[in-house]
Amino acid sequence: MPMNKKRHLVGVILLVLILGLGIFFRFYNIDKKVFWHDEIYTQLHVAGYRSQEWQQALFTGKIISIKDMQKYLHLDPQRSLDDTIVTLATNDPHHPPIYYMIARYWVAAFGDSITTYRLLSAILSVLAFPAIYWLSLELFGSPTIGWISVAVIASSPFAVLYAQEAREYALWTVIILLLNWSLLRATRLTRDTTCLRGKKVLSWGFYAILTAISLYISMSTSLIVASHAIYIVIAEKMQPTKTVTAYLISATISLILFLPWILVFRANFETFSNSTAWSRTTIVSPAILLQSLGLNLSRAFIDFGWEYEQPLTYIIVFTAITLVFYSFYWLCRTTSLRVSAFILTAIAVPIAMLFLPDLFLGGVRSLSARYFTPVFLGIYLSLSYLIATQLLSSKVGSIIAAILISLSLISCAVNSQLDTSWTKVISYSIPQVARIINQSSYPLLVGHQNSYNPGNLFALSYLLKPEAKLQLFAEEREYEIPTGFSDIYLLSPSDKFRENLEKEKAVKVKWVFGDLHLWLWKIKGDSQSLSD
Repeated sequence: MPMNKKRHLVGVILLVLILGLGIFFRFYNIDKKVFWHDEIYTQLHVAGYRSQEWQQALFTGKIISIKDMQKYLHLDPQRSLDDTIVTLATNDPHHPPIYYMIARYWVAAFGDSITTYRLLSAILSVLAFPAIYWLSLELFGSPTIGWISVAVIASSPFAVLYAQEAREYALWTVIILLLNWSLLRATRLTRDTTCLRGKKVLSWGFYAILTAISLYISMSTSLIVASHAIYIVIAEKMQPTKTVTAYLISATISLILFLPWILVFRANFETFSNSTAWSRTTIVSPAILLQSLGLNLSRAFIDFGWEYEQPLTYIIVFTAITLVFYSFYWLCRTTSLRVSAFILTAIAVPIAMLFLPDLFLGGVRSLSARYFTPVFLGIYLSLSYLIATQLLSSKVGSIIAAILISLSLISCAVNSQLDTSWTKVISYSIPQVARIINQSSYPLLVGHQNSYNPGNLFALSYLLKPEAKLQLFAEEREYEIPTGFSDIYLLSPSDKFRENLEKEKAVKVKWVFGDLHLWLWKIKGDSQSLSD
């Protein structure tokens, strides 16, 4: 067999293997990881329960069962799609409705279990494979780079983690790729003097519709809109060309199509401001912001769930960032302005819009890796181009590419065995908390309505033993210790509440477990008084 045909056959086999593993990891152990705070709110929104309803019903101080609490996580035949949209509009206006509308029809057809919710994301995530291939083909004109980009996104641990999450990010990823493809195609056709005018108009119309759809999936699409605007200015060398005019018209149409939700968002801005205050008011040092940015970028293709407490993390982050920046250098050196400017603006603009406000005004917007999805897609493209045009042309480069893909797949394998991940953020330790509570024969968990507690309490309800009971309060107040329980646990109580409890009830409140976001305490008193 000729050498070229042999290499081609090996390449096809490796590609099929990588794609197969990428699909496998998207569906394997899909229900294993904790169904966390944000996914809980997906269920609440899809079911059409407004926060006032379930809060008033559950946070009364009465002792309730797991079943009582989970009632609000399931579809009610008397509630419709209208309830879902109204719930989003009034309780979570910064999450537009398209994903939740799709999810409602999905779970109505196939059930509203954790597995069903996450299967929707997993299936949608596979659609990113053809989408990134089309984008690569439009950008580079090379099927080889297209297939390598498919392999890179298929093996990406970041993409796999969000493929198993009942949120809008898998769908958003697919639409971002199609949106980028449609912009490049529209600009190419506009420059083509032989292309029919009607075809050009249709291409820009398609771009406008995709932009509106993307906005109705995630308002973070504004990051992409900004990067596209800057790209057009650069690619057209700041001249008022037909492409600039067509882009402005398309962008205006998109905003008009999105106007109804803009009005909804404005009417409920106070709700948005309160629910996202954490992203603006939390202050961290510039050093931590930079460390987090580096860690997030490296997680695009190497992720063992480590933080900086693990010394090897520094090596991984440095190596990954070095490779990424080298791919940028190679891209700028060997491609046209149309190609390099597109990828670099897709990466630089969202980073600047998220990171710089944190750096100069305070906040932690840039700590949330999910908002970097457009950035990761740009990195996938840049690395794919590097692999195809330079690394695979030498033995050393081929080894580097093989190591990179292997580490990505190993990352996916490691993550598939865990019951939590860094993407779960404020619910990261929920499985450990549940294991501690479940050691008690007849436990009671006491919680309140403040901060992230409601979502975490719902998340715990999926992991607690059926015998466990909950006692939930709208706010912390004087507490009468009930009897009949083997152990009573407190989830994230305030210092004042614990001190008053110890002083007034002559008991000890012992710290059991805690991390950055939640703490578990246990009332220690006369054992007879707790179990009588």
